[in-house]
Amino acid sequence: IKAFVFDKFDNGESNYNYLRELRNSIVHRGYDITCASHFNDNFPMLLAPESIPNRNANEEYLAFGLYIIELIEKIESVIGDIIFDHVQIIDLYKQTYTTEEQIELLVKFITKIKFIPESVRKMAQEEIPKIDFSKINSDKFSNFEKIIKYNVFPRKEIEVRP
Repeated sequence: IKAFVFDKFDNGESNYNYLRELRNSIVHRGYDITCASHFNDNFPMLLAPESIPNRNANEEYLAFGLYIIELIEKIESVIGDIIFDHVQIIDLYKQTYTTEEQIELLVKFITKIKFIPESVRKMAQEEIPKIDFSKINSDKFSNFEKIIKYNVFPRKEIEVRP
């Protein structure tokens, strides 16, 4: 929740709750995020609701930006790290099978495929033990990290034009 601190006045919990309740309002209660907007060169800038009540309407959370795109930009700047940290915490990086088990499973799989010519099957069975499964796993998660941490929004302030 500390990752959702976008200003000095919040500990992140209120912003997280705002996001959660905004999402729930849209998905479960039919809130229309297009109901209020400003236009910037004929492009609608959707306004974020100033506040969002929780489901019981006994608490209210304040917006941490004027526009929906501004909220998204702020979330985008932290969400990749949050997901990546979670993946590390739950040990998703850890290989499920040993190299020997992976070789055995792949050989069995290739054996069961009926449309592979026998010469290709034999060649595959000879080459499978040469595959570096730990490198594949390492590369897979290295690429995952690059993708998940990529931020499509440049760091700049969004111009407010009422």
